[in-house]
Amino acid sequence: MIKIEKIIELGNQLPRGAKVKISNKCGVSRALVVQFFKGTKLPSNHTIKKVLNATSEVIEEYRNESNSINTIVDELKLQ
Repeated sequence: MIKIEKIIELGNQLPRGAKVKISNKCGVSRALVVQFFKGTKLPSNHTIKKVLNATSEVIEEYRNESNSINTIVDELKLQ
């Protein structure tokens, strides 16, 4: 059983622009990604898997960007 509540919660926590990156990575339309994270449309299991895999990659990219920004800020404070 697919946990719709958790998918909606994840969609609400995604950073700005993440849904566009997810749709570009998995080759699914942005509208379908948005509807999926709102819980209004449930695509096939294959598509869900592609979207969730792309989501994990995009979240990891955002974490790496955030860490690199924090490192730069820390270096600026030291100087």
